[in-house]
Amino acid sequence: MRFGNALGTWLRFFTEKPEILLKWGHWEYNQTWGPTHFNVMNSRDALATKLFVALAIAGAGTRYEADAKAFLDFLRSAKARTAFEKQGFTVLVKSATGT
Repeated sequence: MRFGNALGTWLRFFTEKPEILLKWGHWEYNQTWGPTHFNVMNSRDALATKLFVALAIAGAGTRYEADAKAFLDFLRSAKARTAFEKQGFTVLVKSATGT
């Protein structure tokens, strides 16, 4: 639980919400996906990091349970689906939506 609560803080890092906002970049920008480690330097939306954190703590009963669910739900949303399809990530879209 302790580590889940510590990791859960990542879900609001930079965006202040458990979703992808692309405040200072776009889908192709490397800091949207990174970092390659759990260092906060050189990351913005940190999509990959937040995905792993949300999957790891979902259902674990941490105080970030609602954030994990919100982030995963956002990835299933039409807004995210459109952006992923634009980038050619149809496999990820199909996996997240079950289609």
